[in-house]
Amino acid sequence: MSKFYLGIIFILISAVCYGLLPIFALLAYKTNINFITLLFWRFALAAVCLATCAKIRIKEWNISTYQLLVFFVLGSILYTLQTIFYLSAIKIISPTQAIAIVYIYPILVALLSVILKEEKMTATTLISLAISLIGVFIVLKANFGNLNYTGILLALGAALTCSIYMVAGRKYTAQFPPLITTTFVVFFAAVSFFIMGITTHSLGLPPSSAAWFYIMAIAIISTVIAILAFFAGLQIIGATKAAILSTVEPLITMGSAALFLGNAISSMQIIGTLLIIASACLIAIKKEQPPTPNRPDELSSS
Repeated sequence: MSKFYLGIIFILISAVCYGLLPIFALLAYKTNINFITLLFWRFALAAVCLATCAKIRIKEWNISTYQLLVFFVLGSILYTLQTIFYLSAIKIISPTQAIAIVYIYPILVALLSVILKEEKMTATTLISLAISLIGVFIVLKANFGNLNYTGILLALGAALTCSIYMVAGRKYTAQFPPLITTTFVVFFAAVSFFIMGITTHSLGLPPSSAAWFYIMAIAIISTVIAILAFFAGLQIIGATKAAILSTVEPLITMGSAALFLGNAISSMQIIGTLLIIASACLIAIKKEQPPTPNRPDELSSS
């Protein structure tokens, strides 16, 4: 097998792992684990694994106080908010609706770059925006009589915070290996959920072995493996091809929701999701971008 095809496999593995995140989260909620406990243990376990990998691969870190502050803002504020918005949204609206809305983030990244005068507004950006909005409208219209606007706003909040995180991360962490940035971001996210849990008295141990299973699945599969596979593929095939291949994530989430949760999939949802993917591909093709510090959950895929 050539190295190029190996890179493609890595990116597809990453997309599958990220796409499974909302499925694992919804199954975890059924064990009666609370939101804060789930996310603290997810990020704490992932941080330990990523720090171990980073220590093995990168001998000297050389992090200044200013750079540590940047990681703190990215992890404790932006990444934490994105995760809260996304995993709260899937409790209210279907994973298919949530991931479709969140996946407008490439368009928002492009628009933020225009606002910050890092890029110029182009016809490609405008066309991508139009296609993305049409796709979201079609996905939502498939359930138009049963829309939950709170869930939609939470998903939009996840897309917006993800976009800010991407732009800020690209600007302030470009000099660091992505694995170092990701390790610190995940660590500070764990710190945030620990503080929230302590102050609200909502942090504890998972209530059952099933809860532990889903936490481990989220931490190892949908965080550690997803991140490491993405960066492994990124180094081989480049940012543009990686970004395009990663757009299969919404389809993974949609198919997994149908398979494991029994969610029905309509032709309208498929068409709308494909339009959103097409808009993300247009943005990715437009210009080769420097690698960003992490994917949405993530989400994905926050």
